[in-house]
Amino acid sequence: MPVPAGSTPPPTACLSAAPSRNCRPCSPPGGTAAATELGVQRIHDHDVALANRFRAGLGLEPSDTAIVAVDAPGERLAAAGIRAAVRAAKVRASFHVYNTADDVDRVLEALGSTP
Repeated sequence: MPVPAGSTPPPTACLSAAPSRNCRPCSPPGGTAAATELGVQRIHDHDVALANRFRAGLGLEPSDTAIVAVDAPGERLAAAGIRAAVRAAKVRASFHVYNTADDVDRVLEALGSTP
């Protein structure tokens, strides 16, 4: 279910860019008009910064992609009310414009890492 324009997503916002049976598809608040206004590069920079915050919390090197796949127990995220894709026994987190540093910190906390 897309996030309605003008609203903020719940703290359990999906972290997957590719919805699965366990995730709901998301869209940025304000839809494509907001994305156009913000600009692709600014959105990319935001997304990658969040992913790199996540990587740093796990002791991983930074990268230039907003998608992070890690060996981690997906059930910990589910128990914390966080939706994330699990593919090939890896948690696949992908961050986007609707995610915040607080979302990253919640995931790290659920996985037993510190931000």
